[in-house]
Amino acid sequence: MFDSIYSADTGLQSFSKALNVLSNNVANMNTPGFKGSDVTFRDLLYHYSTSGGQEGETESQVGEGSATSGTRIDFAQGQLTNTGNPLDVAITGDGFFVLHDGASTSYTREGQFKVDGKGYLVDTTSGARVEAIDAKGSLQDINLASLQASPAKATSSVTFVGNLSRDATSDQIGSITVYDAVGGSHTLTVNFTSNNSTQAGAWAVQVQDEKGNTVGSGQIQFGSDGSPAAGFNSITCNLAPSGVPKSTFTLGFGDPGSFSGATNFSGGSTSDLKMNTQDGYAAGSLLTTSFDAQGFVTLQYSNGQTTKGPQLALAWFDNLQGLQQMGNELFTNPSGMKPLLDKANGQVMGTLTSNELEQSNVDLTQQFTELVIIQRGYQSSSQVISVTNQMIQALMDIRSGGSGGGGG
Repeated sequence: MFDSIYSADTGLQSFSKALNVLSNNVANMNTPGFKGSDVTFRDLLYHYSTSGGQEGETESQVGEGSATSGTRIDFAQGQLTNTGNPLDVAITGDGFFVLHDGASTSYTREGQFKVDGKGYLVDTTSGARVEAIDAKGSLQDINLASLQASPAKATSSVTFVGNLSRDATSDQIGSITVYDAVGGSHTLTVNFTSNNSTQAGAWAVQVQDEKGNTVGSGQIQFGSDGSPAAGFNSITCNLAPSGVPKSTFTLGFGDPGSFSGATNFSGGSTSDLKMNTQDGYAAGSLLTTSFDAQGFVTLQYSNGQTTKGPQLALAWFDNLQGLQQMGNELFTNPSGMKPLLDKANGQVMGTLTSNELEQSNVDLTQQFTELVIIQRGYQSSSQVISVTNQMIQALMDIRSGGSGGGGG
């Protein structure tokens, strides 16, 4: 009977450990990137004995209770939740974000990042730096300090579309904004004067800035079919404001023989020629930082420009159960497994979604079901101990009564 107390006690201990794991799962049901764990049970040693009966009778096998053989981490995908924070990023599929704190490397599914005072992208919880992967597959810290502003770009090309009526004698296009070498804006006016009397389809062009200074002039020509003529389809202009380096740009009126730019068809006295594009812009300040599906840091600026920075590194392991949970949603690699390092691509590694976080994968319904099982098991083991105690007490009472009778 004493063996039954021991076996029941091992059951109490096993169910207590299972309850500890379950309570940790439930406590972290709202922890981003958390992966729940399951307890694995095993039976203990057995006592074997053979009865004195017929040859070949089955041996008696009496077990010595149960124990836990460890825990197993559940790496199933958690649901994604929108946070509205562009520096939050979630993995759909395989992969861990790679973090480095100067002394060690850790891995996480959490994806809550921020930019610290030195411009490094760091994990919000641990403060460890987030790693990027370069074209050679090497890891590097992500520093965005040099990407906080978008430098100005001088205009190099202005294009036009629409029809410059062959029947008109002049035309004017105003309010054309271009940018100089330091990002200063200038408003141009382009005047067209027909030279059709001396050269069919020819137009004299004069370009003036907002101060009335001529910054470019020349002649464009159109063929008999109304398309730009080769060698006469652009005008070169120069911007040289005081104290600013000189910059040069061209006014482009379309490819020779093409009708996708400017044309010279009959249209009465009215033309609808207008500016189509210009490629310059002023300096801009950083507005938002986010990530695309491949993990590139994407930066948007106040001047309308978008720049791609480093690409987030992802890691994966052949034996996920060899990883060790360290708190703060971090995993370490104590066994020294060689990680597979790659970028998000939807193939080997998963894809990334900005403004979202992967939530805990704890299934509360399943946890409550297991809680009932643990409770019933614990109660049953304690009841076994209680009954065994009663039986031992009854035995002791018999032995005590027998001794008393013999003394009388």
